[in-house]
Amino acid sequence: MPVSPSNFSQGVNWRSMLFLPLSRPDRAPKAAASGADWVCLDLEDGVAAADKESARAALPSVCKDWPKDGPRLAVRINAPPLAATDMKALAALPNPPDAVVIPKVESAAILADAAAALPGAALVALIETPVGVAAAASIVAANPAPAALGFGAADYLAATGGADNNDALLFPRSAVVNAAAIAGIPALDGAWLRLKDSVGLRAAAETAKQLGFAGKVAVHPAQIAAIHAAFAPDEADIAMARKIAAAADGAGAVDGMMVDAPVIARARRILESARTTRPAKPESARRSRDWSGRFYEDFEPGAIYEHWPARTVTNTDNVWFTMLTLNTHPIHFDAEYAAKTEFGRLLVNSTFTLALVAGMTVRGTSQNAVANLGWQEIRLPSPVFVGDTLRAETEVISKRESKSRPGQGIVTCRHVGRNQRDEIVLEMTRSFLVAKRPQQEDPEAK
Repeated sequence: MPVSPSNFSQGVNWRSMLFLPLSRPDRAPKAAASGADWVCLDLEDGVAAADKESARAALPSVCKDWPKDGPRLAVRINAPPLAATDMKALAALPNPPDAVVIPKVESAAILADAAAALPGAALVALIETPVGVAAAASIVAANPAPAALGFGAADYLAATGGADNNDALLFPRSAVVNAAAIAGIPALDGAWLRLKDSVGLRAAAETAKQLGFAGKVAVHPAQIAAIHAAFAPDEADIAMARKIAAAADGAGAVDGMMVDAPVIARARRILESARTTRPAKPESARRSRDWSGRFYEDFEPGAIYEHWPARTVTNTDNVWFTMLTLNTHPIHFDAEYAAKTEFGRLLVNSTFTLALVAGMTVRGTSQNAVANLGWQEIRLPSPVFVGDTLRAETEVISKRESKSRPGQGIVTCRHVGRNQRDEIVLEMTRSFLVAKRPQQEDPEAK
């Protein structure tokens, strides 16, 4: 199985994970089209004891046929003694899932055993028992660390005899979120089992978001929309976060609110969440499709430009760019070497990704630029592989007139590159000097 990079959880959406019992592989196409961020093929609680073997036998074909542009794929194995058989089957897969979900984790040793059986696999640890809740902080300290935590309320309540309500679950939920925060990884809240109660689902998801969960497990495709709506960033929070993040570090005030370093850090986290989850927005003047030749007057802070067209990365792109830039790392052109790395296949040269995304933005941003002034905060949250289709969008951060060049102004933008799964693969801030519109040009001509 390919090893996931150390920043696996970054740039990946974790709002929803839809569980699909592998005793019903015929439902895989519907799950793939559900819009969930993740689909988890379940070998454990969702499968009756008599169906375990047939469910395991269905695993290779479902993984092989999983659409490349579908949700990320995970597999939940059984607890011992069936765990060893499940992991052996996973290790033999030519098309392994993106992550393996380990149930009822009560110690770091359980994760260590799974990591030894599945070298390099991204592991999601489910905390489902009182022992697991008590050990959550030590579980995230495992080596290798889990990619994410999940909380299972049903098993926990079965052990404690507590009521199924927010008050009874406040402590274990908070313990799981706290442990995840220590490790800097996302936490997923457990499933809402009342399938016909969409109002209760939305309320439960909103409570989970308030506690700090990144997302929630789903047991039916119809639950995905409500979960995504609950975890969508609030527009008022985003607007306030933009103001705070733009303020200078240190104590101060923004709109009557005291601002210091922790408040700024939280604001940046809200903005990161907004960029990662990217909820659907109605068309408006603030969001527009690409067009060519913007002048200084055309840029409006807060506006978002969706650049067109998208571009699929080919092996020729990767190899030629790597050779032309004298990059000698074999992970970009030696398939045999790359197969033995944590990525399991050729990795696209990150400077090619940077160049491609930057190029995509030129038509809609800097076509009339005089010069680039600087690139800052370049981040690569997710890897790019041959065959990925990338697209770009730009958010205008700020603009000001040039003090030394009356006919020009300085614009600062944040560029974001995404793959076909809507995951952020590149993020950067760029400032450039751009011309003002010539006096004789009619602004209505566009």
